Amino acid sequence: MADGGLGCRLGGARAPWRGGPAAGHLHPLAVCAVVNRNVKPFALMAGVPARQIGWMSALGERVPLPLAGNGEWICPNTGRRYVLTRASLSLA
Repeated sequence: MADGGLGCRLGGARAPWRGGPAAGHLHPLAVCAVVNRNVKPFALMAGVPARQIGWMSALGERVPLPLAGNGEWICPNTGRRYVLTRASLSLA
């Protein structure tokens, strides 16, 4: 994956990043996803226009938590704890 600036990750060959909406840190974007608004940290975005379809860890693993609610997940590879509060995922 290529770094598209601001720490977002772009998947696929020649995935463009032309600026525009702010993508916070570590955002996995699907190939050809068109981002037209700001993206939450760790949000997995896909589609045209892009919409959130899940969460990804800093290591790039799918986080098995809903898009909204409360919960936590511990990465089996790093031991890092992710906390979901309402509709935001963060590292604890």
